[in-house]
Amino acid sequence: MKRMLLAVAAVLLTACATSPEPRSAKTQNANDGAVLFRVLPNVASPSMFFKNWQAISLVRLAGSGEKEQRFSVSPTTDGTTRSAVYAGTLPPGRYRFDAFSSQQCGYMCVSSSITMSDKFSRFSVQSGRLTDLGVLIQLRGSASGDVLIAHTRQPDASATSEIVRESVPEFVRLLSQPVRSWDEDTIPGAMSDLYRYSLANSFGFVSPHQTKAGDVLYGSANGVMYRWKPGHRATPMDVGARTSIETTLVTSSGAWIAGGELGTLLMSSDEGRSWRSIRGSLPFGVMTDLAQWQDQIIVTVLRGKKVSIYSASEATLDWKLLASHDLQISSFWDIQGVRPQSYLMGNTLVTTLPGRKLAAMDLVSWSVEIRALPGAIQMFSASGDGVLRCRCAATIAVSPYESHDLGKTWKASPASRFALLPAFKDALHGVSYVGQWLAKGGALAYTEDGGKTWLEAMKADVYFDNVFFSDDGSQAYAASTFGPRMISSDGGKTWRTAQY
Repeated sequence: MKRMLLAVAAVLLTACATSPEPRSAKTQNANDGAVLFRVLPNVASPSMFFKNWQAISLVRLAGSGEKEQRFSVSPTTDGTTRSAVYAGTLPPGRYRFDAFSSQQCGYMCVSSSITMSDKFSRFSVQSGRLTDLGVLIQLRGSASGDVLIAHTRQPDASATSEIVRESVPEFVRLLSQPVRSWDEDTIPGAMSDLYRYSLANSFGFVSPHQTKAGDVLYGSANGVMYRWKPGHRATPMDVGARTSIETTLVTSSGAWIAGGELGTLLMSSDEGRSWRSIRGSLPFGVMTDLAQWQDQIIVTVLRGKKVSIYSASEATLDWKLLASHDLQISSFWDIQGVRPQSYLMGNTLVTTLPGRKLAAMDLVSWSVEIRALPGAIQMFSASGDGVLRCRCAATIAVSPYESHDLGKTWKASPASRFALLPAFKDALHGVSYVGQWLAKGGALAYTEDGGKTWLEAMKADVYFDNVFFSDDGSQAYAASTFGPRMISSDGGKTWRTAQY
């Protein structure tokens, strides 16, 4: 593996020297062709929290009697969470990547460009033709600060046509001609190995759900669902889509569902060995949450500033629109980049509507009531004690609040403002991760009185961004973005290291 990684040139952080000519999806010259590609960070990156994408610059290689030319294409993130779609018209010729948006410089960075190695794959643009490069997957190199980029040799044609129709309609006319891709003779020999490496090391831990056998399923950034059995290493299962998996579900029949960006909604009836699309009539967008109420599968879809709720029986998967809400987010007063989420609470589906609202839907009558949050939402949770919790900014400061009546009223929470929103297995017993102001690390804590008081269980030098209980409440888990790390069998009083 080390030899393979060394065979693919690492690229280091740098800055751009000159300004390239910006190109959009609109045709500028009658002789132009076009390029389309998507960048997916398979690393910890600003795009987890901020849409911190920069333009990518390309160099048109010098031909006979010509000079090199530099162009830039800008991203769109409509319908995505972690990735970005890049599209632009270009004059015919052979191209290489120049300055690349790496998403590798920290959560609050302003610029994150890298200079691509001149040994990286190249592509050609022809007049009136679309060159689709598929997905470029950014992953960590073997050395600190190194960035590696993997890609497939050929893009997914079905994904191409939908991304064009939904995100770059100016390119629809180009689909009548055969779509080009990478120049095969320029692809490094180790690229296929690097691509497989990116699948075996998919980054992230989202939406954990327990199977009937007691294993934990969770999603990750690179179209991989993991199956983790305590005491064993997590097993990666490729769902077949190079999109971030944002939500998972284990249905009452035992089927597994994975949902994510760019309309990804897939089901497996054989424990992850094969997957099929169940999206049907659902719109293009981000599948943010999945739930099951009685025999109904409920999915929350985000597209732009509209969040929609659909349901279908597991038997028919014939989707029906239940509700649709427009998000109202102030660019000045509200916290940016917060995504709507849905939580099933008995017969009520609670959906957050950033900046400062939530929708409570009675699933028996399908009636919806819009309720106010105590401030601009930053984080939100609902767990086994039936309490809704948020970190919300009523003014400038973000503080913890809780509601015991599904969002009708809110009160200040006794929890620390530096604590991760807790998980409860019942009305009294809960666990949380508590950070420390201006200090490295934090601590795992537990409560036995419904959160009135919290007791420190152990110091932790890892940031645990997900704490949760098993379905029966017998086990508590603490996970980072790299997977489950700690297990407790006594309600969070003591913890042991998990294999991950």
